[in-house]
Amino acid sequence: MKGLSFATDLVPAVLDGSKSVTWRLMKPQPICQNHYWSWNAGTSKYFGWFDMDSPNKYPRPITLFAPYRVGEVRYLKEAIRRAPATPDWAMYVADGRIVPNGKPPLKWRWKQDFLPAIFLPEEASRKLLKIVSVRVGRVQSITYDDILMEGWDARRSQPISDGTAGEDARDWYAELCDKRYGKGSWGSNYWAWRYEFQRTEAK
Repeated sequence: MKGLSFATDLVPAVLDGSKSVTWRLMKPQPICQNHYWSWNAGTSKYFGWFDMDSPNKYPRPITLFAPYRVGEVRYLKEAIRRAPATPDWAMYVADGRIVPNGKPPLKWRWKQDFLPAIFLPEEASRKLLKIVSVRVGRVQSITYDDILMEGWDARRSQPISDGTAGEDARDWYAELCDKRYGKGSWGSNYWAWRYEFQRTEAK
């Protein structure tokens, strides 16, 4: 089974269910010529749409070529480290719990003391994530509801009258995008896959 990686500061929101959406950079990015966007899905398959149109309405669903697809189950990938108090065991960086939680501890078998999320083995995952929806959009089109589903704390702001995100929520999400993909990413208004997922228990 393949995994889905999350930054350490977002893992608690995935675990408690307050994060159920993730917008991920499309690779490669669509190219625009004369108000017409084209995207190479690989294997000689191309999709195109005009500025005023949505790629989600394309007759051949573009989402069939997304890295993660509806119905797929991925395991949660998060960073772990060698537990300071018990150096032979692994510990989740997000909350300090021993890996895997509720099961025989995972012995530390790596040379370094820290293992990034991308390298987490499936046996150490504590949640499975089922993809339930896939869409395409430009990142700055994100709504307040989606920022909430990305893990924003609703107690910190309210949406403005047209339903879009207030400036504080958008600033938080812009910073998240720049942290994930590099400074200026939010400003570039990149095209992204918008994935919605549901949690299930890892076996």
